[in-house]
Amino acid sequence: GGFFYPPNIIFAIFPQWIAYNYVFLMHVFLGGFFMYLFLREIKLKKIPSLLSSFIFIFSGFFACHAEHINLFNACIWIPLGFLFILKKRYLFLSLIFALQLLTGFPQIAFYTGIILFFWQIFNTKKVKEIVKFFLSPILGILIAFCQVLPTIELIPHSIRSKGMNPLDMFSWGYYLKDLFLFFHPYIFGNPVLGTYTRKDSILYENCAFVGIMTILLVILGIIKNKGSGAKWISFFAGLSIGIIVFLLTFPIISDLVLYIPGFKFFRLPQRFLVFIVFSLSIFAAYGFKSLKRLKIPVLVIILLELINFGSGYNKVL
Repeated sequence: GGFFYPPNIIFAIFPQWIAYNYVFLMHVFLGGFFMYLFLREIKLKKIPSLLSSFIFIFSGFFACHAEHINLFNACIWIPLGFLFILKKRYLFLSLIFALQLLTGFPQIAFYTGIILFFWQIFNTKKVKEIVKFFLSPILGILIAFCQVLPTIELIPHSIRSKGMNPLDMFSWGYYLKDLFLFFHPYIFGNPVLGTYTRKDSILYENCAFVGIMTILLVILGIIKNKGSGAKWISFFAGLSIGIIVFLLTFPIISDLVLYIPGFKFFRLPQRFLVFIVFSLSIFAAYGFKSLKRLKIPVLVIILLELINFGSGYNKVL
C-alpha cells in the first residue's frame, strides 16, 4: 500500500532506508503542525498549542506505531479533518480522506469518517452542511480511486473477503487494566526486554501513553475550563468515554458491530485510541493554559516523559 501516496515519491529519489527516515520525520512534523493549526482555530494560545501538538505526535500511540508507517501516515491527517469541518472546507476534507486512503491503510480513513460525522453533528444540525460532509468521503474515494480500485479487485482473494471472525477481530483484547498504560506503559513489563507477561494483548496496540504529568493537566483542564473551552471539552470528553466503553464492551457487542457496514473488514478496534490521544492532548492544552505558575517545570517533565518513551519505546532513562 501507499504506492500512490504523494509523499512516498521520496522513495523514488533516495535509497529506501534514507527515504523511510525522511518520510517518517516529515510526518512527525506535519502531525504536530496540523494539531497546532486545529488548536489555534479553537482559540488556544501558542504555547499550550505547541505543548498539545507535542503530546499528540509523541504519544505512546504514535511511538508504538512508528514502524507501522502506513497507519502512522494516515493518522497524522486527523487534526486537519477536525479543522476543515470547523471551517466548512468540505473540498479540503475530501482531500484528507483521499490522502488517508492513498497511504494504503483504509481502516484509519474509515474510523476518521465515523468520528468526524459525530464532530459534524456536534457543530451543526443543518441538513445542507451534513449532506456536504457525506459528499466529502465520496469525493475522497474518487480522488484515491487509483488505490481504491485495486483494493476492491483484490478483496475476493483475501482471507477477509467475507469479513472477519469476531474472535480474530479482537484477538488481542482491550481491558480495564489497559487504562494504566496511559501513564505507566511498562506496568505489565517490557516486551523488548522479555518481561512483558500478558498473553491477552499486544502492548503496541493497547498503549496510548501520554504521561503522568499530562494526565494531571488533563484533569486540571477539565475542571478549570468551564468557559470558552467547555464546548470543546464536552465533546472530546464524551468521545473519549464513548471509545473506552466501546473497546471494553467489544467482546459483548461484536456481533452487533459486525452489522455496521465496513466494520467486519478490520481487526483491532484499539486503533480508535488515536482519537483519545487527540482528545487528551486538547485537555492538556487547556490545563496548561490554566496554570498560574510552574509552567516551565511542567513543560520539561512532559517533554522528558514522552521523549524517554518515544525514543524507541523500549528504553528508559
